[in-house]
Amino acid sequence: MSAILNAVESLKLYRYEALSAPEIKALLQRPRIDFTAILNTVAPIVEKVRQEGDVAVREFTAKFDRVELSSVCVPIEELPEPTLPAEVTTAFDTAYHNIKAFHEAQRSSPLEVETMPGVVCRRVARPIAGCSTIVLATPPRPDGSITPEVLYCARKAGVTHILKAGGAQAVAAMAWGTASCPKVDKICGPGNQYVTAAKMLLQNSEAMVVLLALPGADITAIEAELSRQCDALPRNATARKALSHSFAVQVASRDQAVDFANLYASEHLIINTEDAEAWVPLINNAGSLFLGRWTPESVGDYASGTNHVLPTYGYARMYSGVSLDTFQKKMTVQNLTFAGLQALGPAVAKMAEVEGLEAHRRAVTMRLAAMS
Repeated sequence: MSAILNAVESLKLYRYEALSAPEIKALLQRPRIDFTAILNTVAPIVEKVRQEGDVAVREFTAKFDRVELSSVCVPIEELPEPTLPAEVTTAFDTAYHNIKAFHEAQRSSPLEVETMPGVVCRRVARPIAGCSTIVLATPPRPDGSITPEVLYCARKAGVTHILKAGGAQAVAAMAWGTASCPKVDKICGPGNQYVTAAKMLLQNSEAMVVLLALPGADITAIEAELSRQCDALPRNATARKALSHSFAVQVASRDQAVDFANLYASEHLIINTEDAEAWVPLINNAGSLFLGRWTPESVGDYASGTNHVLPTYGYARMYSGVSLDTFQKKMTVQNLTFAGLQALGPAVAKMAEVEGLEAHRRAVTMRLAAMS
C-alpha cells in the first residue's frame, strides 16, 4: 500500500486557478511524433509488399516478429476450432452480445425530403463494400499460430480471413492485396505510428470520367455529340483536356454496369435509364446518385438540397459526402448500476485476466468486493 501512496505522492500537482494561459497550453501538449522519419521507414515496406506480396510479408514478419510463416493469410474455416475454458468463452459471448446490440441500434432509416415540388432528395445507408470479405490482421505467435482467444472472437464476429501479420506490412497487404490476402476497401483498428503512417501512404489518388454504355447505346453518336458540345463551350480547350482522361466501357448487362460502378466508386454517378430508380438498391459505392434523364449533375452541385462536397478519387468506397453528420461527433456513454456491474463485471474481469491486464481486472473486482 505504501508503494501506491508513494506513487500517488510523486504525481505533479497543479492548481488550475493558479495556472497562466501559457502554462495551461503547455500542459495540454502531447508528445510530438516525427512522421517524416516514420514515413521514410514505412514507405519501403509498403512498396516492397506491393511488388512482392506474400514474400515481402513473410520477410518483414520474420524480421520484426521473429516468426517464420508457412502461410500468410488463410480463410478462417481452414483454421482449427480454438479450445478455450468455458468461463473465457462465456465472457467473450457476453461482450459480443452487448456490442452487437448497441451497434445494431445505430442503424439509420432512409431519409427523404421533397425540397420543392418535383425535387426529391434522399440519403440511404450502405455498408462498406457489403463487408462480404473481412480480413483480421494479427501478429502470429512464435510458432506461427493464432492466439486462440483472437481466433474465437474472429469466428464470432464473422471474419473470413486471418492475416498473420501486424504493422505496416499488414496494412500494405490488405490495401494492395496479395496472392493469399484479399484486397480490402477500408482498414480500421488500432495501431502504432508505423501503422498510421502506412494508412496515410496507401490512399487512392486516381480520377477519370467514365461512360458505361449499356446494350443499344450508340457510342459513335455519343462521341459526335460530345465533340459538338465541347465546341459550343467558352472554355472548350479545358473541357477537351478533361475529356482526354475519359473513356467508355461497353457493358453487356445492367449487372456488369453495376459491378463496374461499385468498383469505380465515382464522386457523381448519373444513371440515365428509364428504370433508374430500380438501380438504387444495387449501388453501394458512389458519392451521390442522379436518377433519370431529368436529373443532371448540376442540380446536386447547386440547388437540389444535397451537398456538393463529395468523396473523390474512389473514396466513396469508404467515406460519405458532407452532411449534418460531418459537423457532429459522437461520444459513447455508459452508466452501470451495481446490479449491472454484478452482471457484467465477471466477464470483463475474465477478459482482462486473459489479456494480462491486472489493473483493468482489479478496477472491476475491487468495486464488487467493496459492495459485498
